[in-house]
Amino acid sequence: MGLTNAERRNAGGPPAPDAAVAAAVGCGPGRAPDPAGRVRGLASRGRKFALPKTQVRLAQAAMAHRDTSVSALCRELGIRPVTLYRYVGPQGGGP
Repeated sequence: MGLTNAERRNAGGPPAPDAAVAAAVGCGPGRAPDPAGRVRGLASRGRKFALPKTQVRLAQAAMAHRDTSVSALCRELGIRPVTLYRYVGPQGGGP
């Protein structure tokens, strides 16, 4: 049948973490896991920039010319127009 109430109380609690899981979250024997779930030693650096500075300068120079096609420029850079306008204003300056 089922467990008695005493057996349920004694069997409670979370299971011990698997060794692979413990290694992934950066804890081992005697070390607590990082509260944010990150591997120790690596700071959260945020999202990478979609465009490097050289491509931003290229896009600014191209957008300064009125005959520049936004769709052609985005196709050349491999980005969407929304991303282009995050980095470059409509007249070629900053956003």
